[in-house]
Amino acid sequence: MLLQENGTHFCTEGKVFTIGGIICANDESEYAGLCGTVMEIRSGDDRETENDTPDIYCAFDPPTSENMVLELEGRFSALYGEPKTMADIALDSVIMAPEMLEPSAEPPAEGVDLSGKMEVVADIFAKVLQMPDSALRALRAFPCAPADEEATSWEVVTEVCSLGGCDMSVYSFEDERSARLFAALLKRTGCRLRYDAACPRCYAEYQRGILKESEDM
Repeated sequence: MLLQENGTHFCTEGKVFTIGGIICANDESEYAGLCGTVMEIRSGDDRETENDTPDIYCAFDPPTSENMVLELEGRFSALYGEPKTMADIALDSVIMAPEMLEPSAEPPAEGVDLSGKMEVVADIFAKVLQMPDSALRALRAFPCAPADEEATSWEVVTEVCSLGGCDMSVYSFEDERSARLFAALLKRTGCRLRYDAACPRCYAEYQRGILKESEDM
């Protein structure tokens, strides 16, 4: 799966990455301390690396202090076994793994009071978590499919473009059952596949089509 449209969400390893969203590299990466923007996400057969995890393409902002410059140059020099300067360190289109990044915190969603619905919610969860695989596969509320031919991970789509059907919000899971349980929980709690918005690319094409029709009249 290839995601490039601004605002598209991709959830993996408990983190939600957004195309155009801010991320910061953590200590799992040589880029630790730098922040930047998610430009593109590739998963499944669309990956360009041999990693088991999605490829997240980032554009990092240049370091803002001399100390950070020296630290980065030191890390990359040690990594490659020869002196490296900032001129040798790529900042654009850097492919990162999810565990190397921390998405910027989004404003907390408005809380939902479930205090008076505990028994109802618990009943829903208990029933879904005990559903056999055959029953989970029979549900069709949300697109659920392997991310690649080897089915090394599974993805659930929760929002699609109203014009072109593009995936706009995707959640990734390590196995089929986890993905289908997620989809079943969404369905049983009243959630529905969203298709009430258009992605920027399809909307721009739609606008161009309208403009062309008006010019031809």
